[in-house]
Amino acid sequence: MTASSMLARPEAMCCLITDYHNASYWVRHDAGTLTFDLGRPCLPLEGLLLRHEARSAAFITAHNPGSNIMPESVNRRAQERLRQELEPLGLLFEGIGAGADWPDEPSFLVLGIGLEEAKSVGLRYGLNAIIWVEGNTLQIVRLTQPEAARA
Repeated sequence: MTASSMLARPEAMCCLITDYHNASYWVRHDAGTLTFDLGRPCLPLEGLLLRHEARSAAFITAHNPGSNIMPESVNRRAQERLRQELEPLGLLFEGIGAGADWPDEPSFLVLGIGLEEAKSVGLRYGLNAIIWVEGNTLQIVRLTQPEAARA
């Protein structure tokens, strides 16, 4: 299934959102490691934001764009490009998104990035969604490719 066909099929996106909710996420930061699950408050994550005077963050990966499993070498190169792009935008911490039926995806938690910038980055890397953090609230933000990109 291609990214464009995935986005065009609401039932596929619904399954994808369920997969995001069923995954676990962890982040290695300056004071240790924290884990979080969507739909549950995460006070340690809120504390991390407060310590760094950030109001928000995004959890983003460059692995497997459009929910298409890519070769590891392709994912590694894309992830390094993403790192280089994200470093100037905010404080960056490495993490992993781990799903039961999906390969673990190295990711970044970017403190201080704005929602529109995070969405823009996600779209540039072909993502179907990103995880958005404000305080101790985590939510999935679905991304839609422009019509021209779907043709």
